[in-house]
Amino acid sequence: MPFPIDLLSLVIAATAEGPAQPIGLPANLDGWMVMFSSVFTLQLLYRVAVFFAILLVAGIVGRIASRAVAAVLARASRKPGSLQVTFIVTWIRRGVLIFGLIMAIQNAGVEITPLIAGLSIGGIVLGLAVQGTLSNFISGIMLMIYQPFDVNDVIETKGIIGSVFAMTMINTVLNTPDNRQVIIPNNDIWGTTIINITRNPNRRVDLMASVAYGADLDQTIALIRELLANNP
Repeated sequence: MPFPIDLLSLVIAATAEGPAQPIGLPANLDGWMVMFSSVFTLQLLYRVAVFFAILLVAGIVGRIASRAVAAVLARASRKPGSLQVTFIVTWIRRGVLIFGLIMAIQNAGVEITPLIAGLSIGGIVLGLAVQGTLSNFISGIMLMIYQPFDVNDVIETKGIIGSVFAMTMINTVLNTPDNRQVIIPNNDIWGTTIINITRNPNRRVDLMASVAYGADLDQTIALIRELLANNP
């Protein structure tokens, strides 16, 4: 059966306008895909920008807070030692950064509770694997709290005499009188006797002096006192 003249003319006119364009569901699907991709990209860029912005703010706040605490400790009536100040200031800054990292991760849409649980389990396994290092770390905290010595103090521990050069959470560095550097694990120091030679401003020094049997004892004592007075 031949096409009606009006329908055949309509088909010819439609095809003569140019190539056929997708209509209906395929065209709408392509549009939705493009729009979804654009929205997803914008959301991803926004979350990445907010993530790093939170970390930046946390770093600035941590630095300001640590400096403020250091200034307060410097004006305290009972000033802590330099090792204790360094410990407090460092961990305040790290604490603010850790808090900022948690907030940034949570803001990025990551569920924080399973992550913390996983880190806790991993921490237990890691702690069992590095018991010696963990013991040194805890001993370092105890040394920071009780502060039996400070930087530049001369101490004796485990038969070693030296000036405290530096201390980390894992070990303590001593400079010996013969210019050697000794690194001692904190657990070894905390678990043994510590003699702080220079903590007190004055200490007794025993000197042996030979005196002839026929010497005048009173004159000898007066001479020794005169020498001590002239050489304080």
